[in-house]
Amino acid sequence: MIRPGIVLVIIAGLACGFAPRPSAGQTVIVTLDEGTATPSETRRLERLTGAIHVHSSVSNGEYSIRELAAFGVERGIDFMAITDSFLTRVRYGIGPFRAIAFSRNRPGVRDYGVDRYLEAVDKADQELPITLLPATEVTPGYVWKGGLSNGLQLHGFDHHLLVIGLEDADALDQLPVIGNETFRNTVIEWPRLAPSLLFGIAGLVLLLLPQKRKVRLEYITTFRHRSTRRSGAVLLLAATGWTFWMYPFGTLTDPYAGVADTAAQQRLIDYVGSNGGLTFWSYPEARFPDVVASGATMVSAPHPDDLWTTSRYDGFEGLYGDTISITESGGLWDELLLDFVQGRRSRWPSAITGIDFHYFGDTPWYELDAGQTVLWAEGNQRNAVIDALRRGRGYAAFQPGPDHDLVLDDLWLSEDGRVALTGERLDGVSAPTLTALVRWEPGTGGPDVDVEFELIRDGTTVQTGTIRLPARMEWEEELTDGPHYYRLRLEADGYQILTNPIFADAG
Repeated sequence: MIRPGIVLVIIAGLACGFAPRPSAGQTVIVTLDEGTATPSETRRLERLTGAIHVHSSVSNGEYSIRELAAFGVERGIDFMAITDSFLTRVRYGIGPFRAIAFSRNRPGVRDYGVDRYLEAVDKADQELPITLLPATEVTPGYVWKGGLSNGLQLHGFDHHLLVIGLEDADALDQLPVIGNETFRNTVIEWPRLAPSLLFGIAGLVLLLLPQKRKVRLEYITTFRHRSTRRSGAVLLLAATGWTFWMYPFGTLTDPYAGVADTAAQQRLIDYVGSNGGLTFWSYPEARFPDVVASGATMVSAPHPDDLWTTSRYDGFEGLYGDTISITESGGLWDELLLDFVQGRRSRWPSAITGIDFHYFGDTPWYELDAGQTVLWAEGNQRNAVIDALRRGRGYAAFQPGPDHDLVLDDLWLSEDGRVALTGERLDGVSAPTLTALVRWEPGTGGPDVDVEFELIRDGTTVQTGTIRLPARMEWEEELTDGPHYYRLRLEADGYQILTNPIFADAG
Protein backbone atom coordinates (compact mmCIF):
# COMPACT_ATOMS: atom_id res chain seq x y z
CA MET A 1 0.00 0.00 0.00
CA ILE A 2 1.00 3.61 -0.55
CA ARG A 3 0.94 6.03 2.33
CA PRO A 4 -1.12 9.22 1.74
CA GLY A 5 0.79 11.92 0.00
CA ILE A 6 0.67 11.35 -3.75
CA VAL A 7 1.29 14.64 -5.53
CA LEU A 8 0.60 15.25 -9.22
CA VAL A 9 2.05 18.31 -10.90
CA ILE A 10 1.46 19.10 -14.56
CA ILE A 11 3.20 22.08 -16.04
CA ALA A 12 1.91 22.68 -19.56
CA GLY A 13 3.33 25.22 -21.94
CA LEU A 14 -0.10 26.06 -23.29
CA ALA A 15 -2.02 26.04 -20.02
CA CYS A 16 -0.02 27.65 -17.22
CA GLY A 17 0.22 31.39 -16.92
CA PHE A 18 3.71 31.36 -15.47
CA ALA A 19 5.03 29.11 -18.24
CA PRO A 20 6.47 30.46 -21.50
CA ARG A 21 3.68 30.77 -24.05
CA PRO A 22 4.68 29.47 -27.49
CA SER A 23 4.35 31.66 -30.51
CA ALA A 24 2.81 30.35 -33.72
CA GLY A 25 4.81 27.49 -35.16
CA GLN A 26 6.84 26.99 -31.98
CA THR A 27 6.70 24.27 -29.34
CA VAL A 28 7.97 25.04 -25.85
CA ILE A 29 8.87 22.24 -23.44
CA VAL A 30 8.54 23.67 -19.97
CA THR A 31 11.17 22.48 -17.51
CA LEU A 32 11.87 23.58 -13.94
CA ASP A 33 15.44 24.44 -14.90
CA GLU A 34 15.45 25.98 -18.35
CA GLY A 35 18.16 24.52 -20.53
CA THR A 36 19.04 21.66 -18.19
CA ALA A 37 19.63 18.39 -19.98
CA THR A 38 17.21 15.53 -19.31
CA PRO A 39 18.61 12.32 -17.78
CA SER A 40 18.80 10.52 -21.11
CA GLU A 41 20.61 13.50 -22.63
CA THR A 42 23.01 13.64 -19.68
CA ARG A 43 23.85 10.00 -20.32
CA ARG A 44 24.19 10.77 -24.03
CA LEU A 45 21.43 8.39 -25.01
CA GLU A 46 19.77 8.91 -28.37
CA ARG A 47 16.00 8.57 -28.78
CA LEU A 48 15.63 6.25 -31.77
CA THR A 49 12.46 5.39 -33.68
CA GLY A 50 12.20 1.87 -35.04
CA ALA A 51 9.97 -0.41 -37.10
CA ILE A 52 9.82 -4.00 -35.82
CA HIS A 53 8.20 -7.00 -37.52
CA VAL A 54 8.73 -6.26 -41.21
CA HIS A 55 8.54 -8.85 -44.01
CA SER A 56 10.51 -8.66 -47.24
CA SER A 57 10.15 -10.61 -50.48
CA VAL A 58 12.32 -13.33 -48.89
CA SER A 59 9.08 -14.60 -47.30
CA ASN A 60 5.68 -13.11 -48.09
CA GLY A 61 6.45 -9.39 -48.29
CA GLU A 62 6.28 -7.31 -51.45
CA TYR A 63 9.63 -5.48 -51.32
CA SER A 64 13.27 -6.49 -51.17
CA ILE A 65 15.33 -5.95 -48.04
CA ARG A 66 17.12 -3.01 -49.63
CA GLU A 67 13.84 -1.43 -50.77
CA LEU A 68 12.46 -1.68 -47.24
CA ALA A 69 15.60 -0.04 -45.86
CA ALA A 70 15.26 2.80 -48.40
CA PHE A 71 11.59 3.31 -47.49
CA GLY A 72 12.64 3.50 -43.84
CA VAL A 73 15.23 6.18 -44.57
CA GLU A 74 12.61 8.23 -46.45
CA ARG A 75 10.30 8.09 -43.43
CA GLY A 76 12.90 9.00 -40.82
CA ILE A 77 13.13 5.55 -39.23
CA ASP A 78 16.36 4.99 -37.31
CA PHE A 79 16.30 1.20 -37.08
CA MET A 80 14.31 -1.67 -38.55
CA ALA A 81 13.98 -5.37 -37.71
CA ILE A 82 13.49 -7.41 -40.89
CA THR A 83 11.60 -10.44 -39.56
CA ASP A 84 10.99 -12.74 -42.50
CA SER A 85 9.39 -16.08 -41.69
CA PHE A 86 12.09 -18.62 -40.85
CA LEU A 87 10.32 -21.79 -41.97
CA THR A 88 6.67 -21.97 -42.99
CA ARG A 89 6.16 -25.66 -43.62
CA VAL A 90 3.27 -27.86 -42.54
CA ARG A 91 3.47 -31.66 -42.83
CA TYR A 92 0.90 -34.40 -42.27
CA GLY A 93 1.37 -38.15 -42.50
CA ILE A 94 -0.83 -41.15 -41.79
CA GLY A 95 -0.17 -44.03 -39.41
CA PRO A 96 3.24 -45.71 -39.72
CA PHE A 97 4.02 -43.64 -42.81
CA ARG A 98 4.00 -40.29 -41.05
CA ALA A 99 7.56 -39.66 -42.13
CA ILE A 100 6.37 -39.86 -45.74
CA ALA A 101 4.18 -36.83 -45.16
CA PHE A 102 2.14 -34.50 -47.30
CA SER A 103 3.48 -30.99 -46.88
CA ARG A 104 2.69 -27.41 -47.77
CA ASN A 105 5.45 -24.84 -47.86
CA ARG A 106 5.72 -21.07 -48.18
CA PRO A 107 9.06 -19.40 -48.89
CA GLY A 108 11.11 -18.28 -45.91
CA VAL A 109 14.62 -17.69 -44.62
CA ARG A 110 15.45 -21.41 -44.44
CA ASP A 111 14.56 -21.87 -48.12
CA TYR A 112 16.28 -18.66 -49.18
CA GLY A 113 19.46 -19.60 -47.33
CA VAL A 114 20.44 -18.37 -43.87
CA ASP A 115 23.87 -17.09 -44.95
CA ARG A 116 22.41 -15.36 -47.97
CA TYR A 117 19.70 -13.75 -45.86
CA LEU A 118 22.08 -12.37 -43.25
CA GLU A 119 24.39 -11.10 -45.99
CA ALA A 120 21.49 -9.23 -47.63
CA VAL A 121 20.60 -7.59 -44.29
CA ASP A 122 24.23 -6.64 -43.65
CA LYS A 123 24.69 -5.24 -47.15
CA ALA A 124 21.64 -2.96 -46.94
CA ASP A 125 22.67 -1.95 -43.41
CA GLN A 126 26.08 -0.84 -44.67
CA GLU A 127 24.83 0.93 -47.79
CA LEU A 128 22.01 3.00 -46.28
CA PRO A 129 21.81 5.34 -43.22
CA ILE A 130 19.54 3.05 -41.21
CA THR A 131 20.33 0.29 -38.73
CA LEU A 132 18.95 -3.08 -39.79
CA LEU A 133 18.62 -5.79 -37.16
CA PRO A 134 18.99 -9.44 -38.20
CA ALA A 135 15.73 -11.09 -37.19
CA THR A 136 13.16 -13.68 -38.18
CA GLU A 137 9.61 -14.74 -37.31
CA VAL A 138 9.44 -18.32 -36.08
CA THR A 139 6.78 -20.99 -35.71
CA PRO A 140 8.26 -23.33 -33.07
CA GLY A 141 5.60 -26.05 -33.30
CA TYR A 142 2.05 -27.06 -34.11
CA VAL A 143 -0.40 -29.88 -33.33
CA TRP A 144 -2.85 -31.82 -35.49
CA LYS A 145 -6.27 -32.61 -34.07
CA GLY A 146 -9.09 -34.62 -35.57
CA GLY A 147 -8.55 -36.68 -38.71
CA LEU A 148 -9.29 -37.00 -42.39
CA SER A 149 -12.67 -38.58 -41.63
CA ASN A 150 -13.89 -36.16 -38.96
CA GLY A 151 -12.22 -32.88 -39.90
CA LEU A 152 -8.48 -32.29 -39.70
CA GLN A 153 -7.46 -29.21 -37.69
CA LEU A 154 -4.09 -27.51 -37.30
CA HIS A 155 -3.56 -25.78 -33.94
CA GLY A 156 -0.74 -23.60 -32.64
CA PHE A 157 0.71 -22.68 -36.01
CA ASP A 158 0.02 -18.98 -35.32
CA HIS A 159 1.87 -18.96 -31.95
CA HIS A 160 4.84 -17.06 -33.31
CA LEU A 161 7.97 -15.62 -31.76
CA LEU A 162 10.27 -12.94 -33.15
CA VAL A 163 13.97 -13.81 -32.90
CA ILE A 164 16.10 -10.64 -33.00
CA GLY A 165 19.84 -10.13 -32.90
CA LEU A 166 20.93 -13.70 -33.65
CA GLU A 167 23.79 -12.83 -36.00
CA ASP A 168 25.62 -16.16 -36.09
CA ALA A 169 24.54 -17.97 -39.26
CA ASP A 170 25.17 -21.41 -37.80
CA ALA A 171 23.13 -20.68 -34.66
CA LEU A 172 20.27 -19.33 -36.78
CA ASP A 173 20.47 -22.28 -39.15
CA GLN A 174 20.05 -24.72 -36.24
CA LEU A 175 16.95 -23.12 -34.68
CA PRO A 176 15.11 -25.93 -32.84
CA VAL A 177 11.74 -25.57 -34.57
CA ILE A 178 9.41 -28.08 -36.14
CA GLY A 179 10.48 -28.95 -39.68
CA ASN A 180 14.11 -27.98 -38.99
CA GLU A 181 15.18 -31.10 -37.11
CA THR A 182 18.86 -32.02 -37.52
CA PHE A 183 21.34 -34.33 -35.81
CA ARG A 184 22.58 -31.32 -33.85
CA ASN A 185 19.30 -30.01 -32.45
CA THR A 186 17.55 -33.33 -31.73
CA VAL A 187 18.26 -36.51 -29.76
CA ILE A 188 18.26 -39.83 -31.63
CA GLU A 189 15.16 -41.95 -30.94
CA TRP A 190 16.53 -45.43 -31.47
CA PRO A 191 13.22 -47.11 -32.40
CA ARG A 192 13.10 -44.79 -35.41
CA LEU A 193 16.63 -45.87 -36.40
CA ALA A 194 16.18 -49.61 -35.74
CA PRO A 195 14.60 -50.58 -39.12
CA SER A 196 17.45 -48.88 -40.97
CA LEU A 197 20.04 -50.75 -38.93
CA LEU A 198 18.32 -54.14 -39.21
CA PHE A 199 17.65 -53.85 -42.95
CA GLY A 200 21.16 -52.56 -43.55
CA ILE A 201 22.87 -55.34 -41.58
CA ALA A 202 20.75 -58.04 -43.21
CA GLY A 203 21.41 -56.60 -46.65
CA LEU A 204 25.18 -56.54 -46.09
CA VAL A 205 25.15 -60.13 -44.84
CA LEU A 206 23.29 -61.32 -47.94
CA LEU A 207 25.61 -59.38 -50.21
CA LEU A 208 28.73 -60.80 -48.58
CA LEU A 209 27.60 -64.40 -48.43
CA PRO A 210 29.54 -66.69 -50.82
CA GLN A 211 27.43 -67.39 -53.86
CA LYS A 212 28.78 -70.97 -54.11
CA ARG A 213 28.07 -73.45 -51.36
CA LYS A 214 29.95 -76.81 -51.03
CA VAL A 215 27.55 -79.74 -50.81
CA ARG A 216 28.89 -83.20 -49.82
CA LEU A 217 26.84 -86.07 -51.21
CA GLU A 218 27.30 -89.79 -50.49
CA TYR A 219 30.07 -90.38 -53.01
CA ILE A 220 30.96 -86.95 -54.37
CA THR A 221 31.36 -83.32 -53.38
CA THR A 222 29.70 -80.66 -55.55
CA PHE A 223 28.96 -76.93 -55.43
CA ARG A 224 25.50 -75.43 -55.39
CA HIS A 225 24.93 -71.81 -56.49
CA ARG A 226 22.71 -69.52 -54.44
CA SER A 227 21.49 -66.04 -55.26
CA THR A 228 21.33 -63.74 -52.20
CA ARG A 229 22.78 -60.59 -53.67
CA ARG A 230 19.47 -59.43 -55.14
CA SER A 231 17.76 -59.80 -51.78
CA GLY A 232 20.67 -58.01 -50.11
CA ALA A 233 20.43 -55.14 -52.57
CA VAL A 234 16.67 -54.84 -51.94
CA LEU A 235 17.25 -54.72 -48.17
CA LEU A 236 19.98 -52.11 -48.53
CA LEU A 237 17.69 -50.06 -50.74
CA ALA A 238 14.96 -50.33 -48.10
CA ALA A 239 17.42 -49.28 -45.41
CA THR A 240 18.48 -46.28 -47.48
CA GLY A 241 14.89 -45.24 -48.13
CA TRP A 242 13.94 -45.59 -44.46
CA THR A 243 17.01 -43.60 -43.44
CA PHE A 244 16.07 -40.82 -45.86
CA TRP A 245 12.49 -40.55 -44.64
CA MET A 246 13.25 -40.88 -40.93
CA TYR A 247 16.24 -38.48 -40.81
CA PRO A 248 17.34 -37.17 -38.33
CA PHE A 249 15.80 -39.97 -36.19
CA GLY A 250 14.62 -37.49 -33.57
CA THR A 251 11.79 -35.03 -33.11
CA LEU A 252 11.47 -31.64 -31.46
CA THR A 253 7.70 -31.52 -31.26
CA ASP A 254 5.26 -34.35 -31.88
CA PRO A 255 2.55 -32.79 -34.06
CA TYR A 256 0.32 -35.85 -33.60
CA ALA A 257 0.26 -35.81 -29.79
CA GLY A 258 -3.06 -33.96 -29.83
CA VAL A 259 -1.99 -31.66 -26.99
CA ALA A 260 -0.91 -28.08 -27.67
CA ASP A 261 1.52 -26.72 -25.09
CA THR A 262 4.38 -24.22 -25.05
CA ALA A 263 7.28 -26.65 -24.73
CA ALA A 264 8.41 -25.89 -28.29
CA GLN A 265 8.31 -22.14 -27.66
CA GLN A 266 10.23 -22.47 -24.39
CA ARG A 267 12.88 -24.59 -26.12
CA LEU A 268 13.32 -21.88 -28.74
CA ILE A 269 13.43 -19.08 -26.13
CA ASP A 270 16.18 -20.83 -24.17
CA TYR A 271 18.17 -21.69 -27.30
CA VAL A 272 18.08 -18.12 -28.62
CA GLY A 273 18.99 -16.69 -25.22
CA SER A 274 21.95 -19.04 -24.88
CA ASN A 275 23.21 -17.82 -28.26
CA GLY A 276 22.92 -14.11 -27.41
CA GLY A 277 19.65 -13.33 -29.21
CA LEU A 278 16.31 -11.87 -28.11
CA THR A 279 12.82 -13.36 -28.31
CA PHE A 280 9.50 -11.50 -28.38
CA TRP A 281 6.03 -12.99 -28.49
CA SER A 282 4.26 -11.86 -31.64
CA TYR A 283 0.65 -10.55 -31.56
CA PRO A 284 -0.52 -12.78 -28.64
CA GLU A 285 -4.12 -11.53 -28.86
CA ALA A 286 -4.52 -11.24 -32.63
CA ARG A 287 -7.79 -12.53 -34.03
CA PHE A 288 -7.33 -14.17 -37.42
CA PRO A 289 -10.05 -16.04 -39.33
CA ASP A 290 -9.61 -19.78 -39.69
CA VAL A 291 -8.04 -20.85 -42.97
CA VAL A 292 -9.12 -23.93 -44.94
CA ALA A 293 -6.55 -25.45 -47.29
CA SER A 294 -6.10 -28.94 -48.76
CA GLY A 295 -8.95 -30.32 -46.67
CA ALA A 296 -7.59 -29.11 -43.33
CA THR A 297 -8.51 -26.11 -41.18
CA MET A 298 -5.87 -23.93 -39.57
CA VAL A 299 -7.46 -22.74 -36.33
CA SER A 300 -6.27 -19.35 -35.07
CA ALA A 301 -7.16 -17.88 -31.71
CA PRO A 302 -5.74 -15.38 -29.21
CA HIS A 303 -3.18 -17.04 -26.96
CA PRO A 304 -2.14 -14.56 -24.23
CA ASP A 305 -1.72 -17.40 -21.70
CA ASP A 306 1.42 -18.42 -23.61
CA LEU A 307 3.13 -15.44 -22.01
CA TRP A 308 2.26 -16.84 -18.59
CA THR A 309 3.30 -20.44 -19.25
CA THR A 310 6.69 -19.50 -20.73
CA SER A 311 9.57 -17.58 -19.17
CA ARG A 312 12.91 -15.93 -19.91
CA TYR A 313 11.70 -14.29 -23.12
CA ASP A 314 12.52 -10.62 -23.63
CA GLY A 315 9.10 -9.17 -24.37
CA PHE A 316 6.00 -9.15 -26.52
CA GLU A 317 4.18 -7.01 -29.04
CA GLY A 318 2.08 -4.76 -26.84
CA LEU A 319 0.73 -2.63 -29.68
CA TYR A 320 -0.40 -3.87 -33.10
CA GLY A 321 -3.45 -3.65 -35.32
CA ASP A 322 -5.92 -5.49 -33.09
CA THR A 323 -7.69 -5.19 -29.74
CA ILE A 324 -5.29 -5.75 -26.85
CA SER A 325 -6.29 -6.35 -23.23
CA ILE A 326 -3.15 -7.73 -21.59
CA THR A 327 -1.58 -4.26 -21.28
CA GLU A 328 -4.55 -2.79 -19.42
CA SER A 329 -4.05 -1.90 -15.78
CA GLY A 330 -4.09 -5.06 -13.69
CA GLY A 331 -3.94 -7.26 -16.79
CA LEU A 332 -1.61 -10.08 -17.71
CA TRP A 333 1.39 -7.81 -18.28
CA ASP A 334 1.06 -6.43 -14.75
CA GLU A 335 0.78 -9.96 -13.37
CA LEU A 336 4.04 -10.84 -15.12
CA LEU A 337 5.76 -7.69 -13.84
CA LEU A 338 4.57 -8.37 -10.30
CA ASP A 339 5.89 -11.90 -10.59
CA PHE A 340 9.26 -10.44 -11.53
CA VAL A 341 9.49 -7.85 -8.76
CA GLN A 342 8.45 -10.49 -6.23
CA GLY A 343 11.21 -12.82 -7.38
CA ARG A 344 9.12 -15.48 -9.11
CA ARG A 345 10.50 -14.70 -12.58
CA SER A 346 14.10 -14.18 -13.61
CA ARG A 347 13.22 -11.79 -16.45
CA TRP A 348 10.52 -9.21 -17.03
CA PRO A 349 8.88 -8.79 -20.47
CA SER A 350 9.10 -5.44 -22.24
CA ALA A 351 6.53 -4.12 -24.71
CA ILE A 352 7.32 -3.33 -28.35
CA THR A 353 5.14 -2.36 -31.30
CA GLY A 354 4.68 -4.99 -33.99
CA ILE A 355 3.58 -3.70 -37.38
CA ASP A 356 3.60 -7.01 -39.31
CA PHE A 357 4.35 -5.03 -42.46
CA HIS A 358 4.09 -6.75 -45.86
CA TYR A 359 3.12 -3.92 -48.23
CA PHE A 360 1.76 -0.38 -48.22
CA GLY A 361 -2.01 0.00 -47.81
CA ASP A 362 -4.78 2.43 -46.91
CA THR A 363 -4.55 2.40 -43.11
CA PRO A 364 -1.74 3.58 -40.79
CA TRP A 365 -0.91 -0.02 -39.84
CA TYR A 366 0.14 -0.51 -43.48
CA GLU A 367 2.78 2.21 -43.07
CA LEU A 368 6.33 1.73 -41.88
CA ASP A 369 6.45 4.73 -39.55
CA ALA A 370 3.08 4.57 -37.79
CA GLY A 371 3.73 1.66 -35.45
CA GLN A 372 6.90 2.69 -33.63
CA THR A 373 9.19 1.11 -31.07
CA VAL A 374 11.12 3.99 -29.49
CA LEU A 375 14.39 3.33 -27.66
CA TRP A 376 16.92 5.37 -25.71
CA ALA A 377 20.17 3.84 -26.94
CA GLU A 378 23.88 4.54 -26.71
CA GLY A 379 24.05 5.38 -30.40
CA ASN A 380 22.46 4.06 -33.56
CA GLN A 381 24.78 1.09 -34.05
CA ARG A 382 23.35 -2.40 -34.20
CA ASN A 383 24.82 -3.56 -30.88
CA ALA A 384 23.58 -0.41 -29.11
CA VAL A 385 20.03 -0.85 -30.45
CA ILE A 386 19.95 -4.53 -29.47
CA ASP A 387 21.26 -3.64 -26.01
CA ALA A 388 18.48 -1.06 -25.53
CA LEU A 389 15.91 -3.63 -26.67
CA ARG A 390 17.33 -6.16 -24.23
CA ARG A 391 17.12 -3.67 -21.36
CA GLY A 392 13.60 -2.50 -22.28
CA ARG A 393 14.79 1.11 -22.31
CA GLY A 394 11.98 2.61 -24.35
CA TYR A 395 8.29 2.51 -25.22
CA ALA A 396 5.77 1.30 -27.78
CA ALA A 397 3.86 3.91 -29.79
CA PHE A 398 1.26 4.23 -32.52
CA GLN A 399 1.08 7.38 -34.64
CA PRO A 400 -2.02 7.37 -36.92
CA GLY A 401 -1.58 10.91 -38.25
CA PRO A 402 0.76 11.64 -41.15
CA ASP A 403 1.74 15.10 -39.88
CA HIS A 404 2.48 14.69 -36.17
CA ASP A 405 3.89 12.23 -33.66
CA LEU A 406 3.05 12.03 -29.97
CA VAL A 407 6.49 12.10 -28.38
CA LEU A 408 7.71 11.15 -24.93
CA ASP A 409 11.03 12.98 -24.73
CA ASP A 410 12.02 11.39 -21.44
CA LEU A 411 10.64 9.44 -18.50
CA TRP A 412 12.59 8.95 -15.28
CA LEU A 413 12.32 8.17 -11.59
CA SER A 414 14.54 10.18 -9.27
CA GLU A 415 15.39 10.85 -5.65
CA ASP A 416 18.36 12.66 -4.09
CA GLY A 417 20.03 13.13 -7.46
CA ARG A 418 19.81 9.46 -8.38
CA VAL A 419 17.94 8.58 -11.58
CA ALA A 420 16.49 5.48 -13.29
CA LEU A 421 15.06 5.35 -16.82
CA THR A 422 12.62 2.82 -18.28
CA GLY A 423 13.86 -0.72 -17.80
CA GLU A 424 16.07 0.33 -14.89
CA ARG A 425 15.75 0.19 -11.09
CA LEU A 426 16.27 2.79 -8.38
CA ASP A 427 17.22 1.28 -5.03
CA GLY A 428 16.85 2.66 -1.53
CA VAL A 429 14.07 5.16 -2.22
CA SER A 430 11.39 6.51 0.12
CA ALA A 431 9.48 9.22 -1.79
CA PRO A 432 10.73 9.23 -5.41
CA THR A 433 9.50 11.52 -8.17
CA LEU A 434 8.42 10.23 -11.58
CA THR A 435 8.83 12.79 -14.36
CA ALA A 436 7.62 12.70 -17.96
CA LEU A 437 8.20 15.19 -20.77
CA VAL A 438 5.55 14.99 -23.51
CA ARG A 439 5.07 16.99 -26.70
CA TRP A 440 3.92 16.90 -30.29
CA GLU A 441 6.45 16.57 -33.10
CA PRO A 442 7.14 18.52 -35.22
CA GLY A 443 6.85 21.73 -33.23
CA THR A 444 3.72 23.21 -34.77
CA GLY A 445 1.34 22.87 -31.88
CA GLY A 446 0.05 19.43 -32.79
CA PRO A 447 -3.57 18.33 -32.98
CA ASP A 448 -6.03 20.39 -30.95
CA VAL A 449 -6.90 17.52 -28.62
CA ASP A 450 -6.42 16.67 -24.98
CA VAL A 451 -4.02 13.85 -24.15
CA GLU A 452 -5.33 11.28 -21.69
CA PHE A 453 -2.83 9.77 -19.30
CA GLU A 454 -2.89 6.81 -16.93
CA LEU A 455 -0.22 6.18 -14.34
CA ILE A 456 0.03 2.54 -13.23
CA ARG A 457 1.99 1.46 -10.20
CA ASP A 458 2.29 -2.19 -9.18
CA GLY A 459 -0.61 -3.20 -11.44
CA THR A 460 -2.99 -0.54 -10.10
CA THR A 461 -4.03 2.75 -11.69
CA VAL A 462 -3.01 5.52 -9.28
CA GLN A 463 -3.72 8.60 -11.42
CA THR A 464 -5.64 9.49 -14.57
CA GLY A 465 -6.42 12.78 -16.27
CA THR A 466 -6.00 14.89 -19.38
CA ILE A 467 -3.32 17.40 -20.35
CA ARG A 468 -2.50 19.83 -23.14
CA LEU A 469 0.91 19.61 -24.74
CA PRO A 470 3.71 20.38 -24.37
CA ALA A 471 3.82 19.33 -20.74
CA ARG A 472 6.06 18.27 -17.93
CA MET A 473 4.32 15.79 -15.65
CA GLU A 474 5.51 14.88 -12.17
CA TRP A 475 4.33 12.39 -9.57
CA GLU A 476 5.69 12.11 -6.06
CA GLU A 477 4.61 9.65 -3.38
CA GLU A 478 5.89 7.87 -0.32
CA LEU A 479 6.41 4.17 -0.89
CA THR A 480 6.16 1.34 1.57
CA ASP A 481 9.18 -0.91 1.91
CA GLY A 482 9.66 -3.42 -0.85
CA PRO A 483 9.78 -3.59 -4.66
CA HIS A 484 7.59 -1.45 -6.91
CA TYR A 485 7.32 -0.35 -10.52
CA TYR A 486 5.71 2.45 -12.52
CA ARG A 487 4.51 2.54 -16.11
CA LEU A 488 2.63 5.17 -18.10
CA ARG A 489 -0.02 5.16 -20.83
CA LEU A 490 -0.82 8.15 -23.05
CA GLU A 491 -3.57 8.39 -25.66
CA ALA A 492 -5.02 11.14 -27.84
CA ASP A 493 -7.33 10.69 -30.82
CA GLY A 494 -5.80 7.32 -31.75
CA TYR A 495 -2.22 8.26 -30.84
CA GLN A 496 -0.86 5.88 -28.20
CA ILE A 497 2.21 5.52 -26.02
CA LEU A 498 2.81 2.52 -23.77
CA THR A 499 5.98 2.82 -21.71
CA ASN A 500 8.07 0.07 -20.24
CA PRO A 501 8.28 0.05 -16.45
CA ILE A 502 10.74 1.76 -14.15
CA PHE A 503 11.46 -0.28 -11.02
CA ALA A 504 12.04 0.96 -7.49
CA ASP A 505 13.05 -0.71 -4.25
CA ALA A 506 11.93 1.21 -1.16
CA GLY A 507 13.44 0.90 2.27
